[in-house]
Amino acid sequence: MEVRMMPVSPPRVTEGDKIYLLYVFNIKDTKIEHERCWGYFFSFEEPEHCIINNVTDIFERGYYTHAKVVVQEPGLAMYSKCRETKHKYWYKAEYHKEDIDEEGYLKLAAQPEVTPCDTPIKKEYCIGLG
Repeated sequence: MEVRMMPVSPPRVTEGDKIYLLYVFNIKDTKIEHERCWGYFFSFEEPEHCIINNVTDIFERGYYTHAKVVVQEPGLAMYSKCRETKHKYWYKAEYHKEDIDEEGYLKLAAQPEVTPCDTPIKKEYCIGLG
């Protein structure tokens, strides 16, 4: 059987296009302990849905305490305007006491309550993709 490859054109990006980056953080006492870029999207509603519904367990059973959506214009993630980005949306994930078993572990079916919050850290900084 012969396999024929079709040429694929890269998607066209026009000026003003944006991506919405989803980051998760482990924050203790206003200090970031760990962070991770979980993914990127082409609309704000997609990462917000993933955060609020803990899709793919993005909070990793309580390991990550916060999530953030950053609106990023095309360019180098660590250079182009990330320090100037004003569109950052923070969320906090909290588990209820009844979600913790007698040994101090989260019950298997536990899901966090996720709510929008103010910036939980003292100083914002840029982090990259990946």
